[in-house]
Amino acid sequence: HGIRLLTDDGLGHGLPTKQGLVDGLKWLLDVEDSCGLLHFCGHGAPGELLPLDWQTHGTVADSLLSSLISKHLSATSSFTAIVDCCESSHLFKDLLPHAFQVGPGFDC
Repeated sequence: HGIRLLTDDGLGHGLPTKQGLVDGLKWLLDVEDSCGLLHFCGHGAPGELLPLDWQTHGTVADSLLSSLISKHLSATSSFTAIVDCCESSHLFKDLLPHAFQVGPGFDC
């Protein structure tokens, strides 16, 4: 399936705009029997990611992330998100009752 890199320096496959993040997530999740990985390094606010154009096009809210994952992730695929930004702990809270799995050695 490959890698899609969104960077603000023009060296990737596109800019990390709101639409770029949404399109990238759909691309990542719309593959059967896959293991998708999102690695986001950027800015965040409580319950939302701040894309490059957040001041003009809005943020990527946790509800939008949950909706995209629920609609596009197949039952035979997995998805991992590594989010390096402020206030990231609440981003996927809407999905927790459905499919939260903790590996060995983690105490929740």
